Amino acid sequence: MFWLKGRQLGFQPEEWENYFLGLSQKKVLRIALGISGASISAASFLSYIFLQKTGFHHAFIIAGLMFAGSIFWFWHRWKGEKGKAYLLKRFSEIPQTILENRSKGIRG
Repeated sequence: MFWLKGRQLGFQPEEWENYFLGLSQKKVLRIALGISGASISAASFLSYIFLQKTGFHHAFIIAGLMFAGSIFWFWHRWKGEKGKAYLLKRFSEIPQTILENRSKGIRG
């Protein structure tokens, strides 16, 4: 997903900086949840395909349990100290770092 966004921005460091400066906390949370949800779904789907191809009985049920377990694990981590609050804390540091680097003349 970052490669696609990089391509859209022409892989220009200044464009990335402007993109990050324009992001809101709500958008960052949506992006993080979207990437996580897509990853969990894709991993579960690929697991189902693999289990089915290798002849496991009840491949769909196993993949469904893996999906549910992954959602539960993600939710548990999201509510913990390395979850939502940590993401927002780290995100709040980005504009400060970009602006400091710009004032020092450092690019990308």
